[in-house]
Amino acid sequence: MASDESDPASLGVVPSAADAAAAKRRLGRATLDSAAAVVSGLADRCGGVPARQALDALRRLQAVEPVFYEWYFRSLGMMRRGDWATLARHVDKLPAVAAVPLAVSGALDVRHGEPLAVTVPDDRRLLLSERVACGSALSALRPGQALVTTDGATLRIEQADAAPMELPLRDLVRCSTVAVPGAPITFWQASPALDRIVTDYQRDLSRIHLDPRPFKVLQPSEVGRRQVERFAGGLDLIRRCRPELHAEICTLTDHFTLIRGEPFIGGSAISCLGVSFFKLNPEWSDLCYADHIVHEAAHQRLHVEFEVEPALTNGAFLGSVSPIRRDPRPLHGVLHATFVFLRLSLFLRSVLEVEPSQEAERRFHRHVMGLYAGLEQLDRYGEWTGRGARLFAAMCESADRLRQIVAVPDPDFYNSLGPDYEPVGSLAAAYHD
Repeated sequence: MASDESDPASLGVVPSAADAAAAKRRLGRATLDSAAAVVSGLADRCGGVPARQALDALRRLQAVEPVFYEWYFRSLGMMRRGDWATLARHVDKLPAVAAVPLAVSGALDVRHGEPLAVTVPDDRRLLLSERVACGSALSALRPGQALVTTDGATLRIEQADAAPMELPLRDLVRCSTVAVPGAPITFWQASPALDRIVTDYQRDLSRIHLDPRPFKVLQPSEVGRRQVERFAGGLDLIRRCRPELHAEICTLTDHFTLIRGEPFIGGSAISCLGVSFFKLNPEWSDLCYADHIVHEAAHQRLHVEFEVEPALTNGAFLGSVSPIRRDPRPLHGVLHATFVFLRLSLFLRSVLEVEPSQEAERRFHRHVMGLYAGLEQLDRYGEWTGRGARLFAAMCESADRLRQIVAVPDPDFYNSLGPDYEPVGSLAAAYHD
């Protein structure tokens, strides 16, 4: 059945892989349209391969990958600053950005000198379709395919209906293709885009913590077998307890990226949509890993649903109290936190039904505490759009059902968590105030 806008599932409260995929496609199209406005004003400055051609190629391939979002949001920052010279150079990189999805998916392997034919199936991934004979083989390509060749220094991309693109290989970094067993998610561990994102994380955290340790993306060789097993175990636990949530996560999340640095556990951002960043101890439990996978995917779900049409008209408001976290957040950040707590509370309730444990009970009470505190702040300060009001109503309905199970979260539970979460401490007094 087609999703209806009034259906809570279509607003992200109820997990749905189909609704998440549709929202992700809408956001991708909107981002491409907005990027076209950036490119059209600067295409004459690009030189060599017009950036407009690369953008057209992305549209044909529907290849809106995390690296493109990172390129796009950097562009917006340059526009806001009026840094047109830097923006012109940035736009000149778009052809390389267009080719990065090929490398990220594993369809490109620059160690091979022979041409590769790559194809785009119905889903979001670019996959290796077949090897073709050396030499010109454009006539052998099917619709949607591109011929990719390399001489070890330059990458050449050809399509039957477009001029060829030639890109220096130094502009492309092939990622690790280590996959999470049982899921269409890979570890992405090598890209200048990732380095820029984690630098942003460190800058933001330095405003809260005086001396954060430098953040660094782990190299592919540093991703250990034990960590891969833990992520696989966490995803499998989600599948056993909430299969529809597992399907949605596999739709939203393209890559996991592991980093080092303090203080950091997990993160995600619209500027690298589809990537979840983690620093999790391989000795922690599968439930701990599942908790943080669900957490970051919930942020991504809210991004794809409400980035184009915001839920709040006063999202920048700074007068509310952030649930659980000590640092002040704008109201749209409080909405994100509360939505995450809702998703985690519902997931932990399912875990307690299927595979009960004291750890699950502790996490459930912590997330319910954050949910109730966040809803109180949103109810007090939120000014909603039409879709936002329906989202908030659906969140409140879900919370009311949870209150029948836990009316008041137990501090003996929510203050007894492991090292991945700090004790809530004085939040109980704030919540009951």
